[in-house]
Amino acid sequence: MTLSPPTTVTATGAQLNWSAYADPSAATGDDIVEYQVHRSVNQTFTPGASTLIAPVAPSTRSYTDTTAVPTPADSTGLGKAYYYMAAVKTRDGQVIPAATRLVRLP
Repeated sequence: MTLSPPTTVTATGAQLNWSAYADPSAATGDDIVEYQVHRSVNQTFTPGASTLIAPVAPSTRSYTDTTAVPTPADSTGLGKAYYYMAAVKTRDGQVIPAATRLVRLP
């Protein structure tokens, strides 16, 4: 699974899209239960409850984040930076992450 570069970024988050999960075997344990969207201020992070923004149905491969803290209006530097990650939660409880994508809010 690959998280695509965001096409739209707003003051409160990014519009995200990702490729479909390719089930690696006929075993049922690795079947997809849901996609997950995670966000962190760190590029390298383990997806977990503290980074989870939203669970997403297995038939959906996009999500628009509207929960990020905006860049202050009086900021003189670059916009706030967040790293987004899409992940797959499987029937056996594993969370399989994709690579992160850097997004700077306006």
